[in-house]
Amino acid sequence: MTMKLRIFTALLALALAGEASAQTREQVIRIPTVGGMSMLATVMRPPGEQRRPLAIINHGSPATAWQRPEMDLPRYEPLSSWFVERGYVVVLPLRRGYGGTGGDWAESYGDCDEPD
Repeated sequence: MTMKLRIFTALLALALAGEASAQTREQVIRIPTVGGMSMLATVMRPPGEQRRPLAIINHGSPATAWQRPEMDLPRYEPLSSWFVERGYVVVLPLRRGYGGTGGDWAESYGDCDEPD
């Protein structure tokens, strides 16, 4: 393969990748939960209105408790894009006690001697 053909192929791949991501539909929603709370979530959808498989991508926890209320909605762009490009609807919830979802933190890791 010549250098010009390699460059053309690389540019074409970038253009097509940009085209696919430009067609992704994204919105922020609130998901109702038991007890009247609702979780904030980002939903990413591929083009079209047909039924799609679902991928739920969960976030981790920050190193310290004071960082939980400051967390932003997760995006995990490379991973989310990978699923959307393959026809999945991707939901990225922000769990209770984190960022804009708010509410009481409902998780426990256990203590250092016996972590959960």
